Amino acid sequence: MGIMDWLSGAKSQPQAAKFIRLGGSEDAPVVGARCVIAAGLPGGEVTTLRNLLSYETHPVLLLSRHMLDMTLQEALEDCQKLAQEPPVSAADAVELDCPVVLISGYGNTEVTQLIRNYKEVTDMRPAFAKVVPNAMGKNLGRLFGEIGNDHRERQAQQRVQQQQQQQ
Repeated sequence: MGIMDWLSGAKSQPQAAKFIRLGGSEDAPVVGARCVIAAGLPGGEVTTLRNLLSYETHPVLLLSRHMLDMTLQEALEDCQKLAQEPPVSAADAVELDCPVVLISGYGNTEVTQLIRNYKEVTDMRPAFAKVVPNAMGKNLGRLFGEIGNDHRERQAQQRVQQQQQQQ
């Protein structure tokens, strides 16, 4: 299901969340250029991410409508150029019910530390995802929709588990 279907509330087929927990081995492949692509975050949260990273060499991009049809690979290859473009206007920014932060070019330890640092300075809880090789050919609209849906499914599963534990 693409991001536009997801935004319009179309239902996907029920399926188990496809989360892969970070943590395991640090030798997991580092894929893509160092870049963070975010969607659905308020402007202040994008600034928070930029402050946590060395923004000059590790861009933080806000997903815009003109990027939705780009593949992840295309976006990562162009991330330095995209970072030089004027800031994304509110009208062009992609709004999501579930904010998503996609992290590329970082090892597991760095990703985990970035998430920890982010959670220490804000109450916002977006879906964080690390780029993996099989995502490189997906268009950003589809990819962000899948990540957001997976995150919402995982949150629902966690709520059910918490309710069962309280009984």
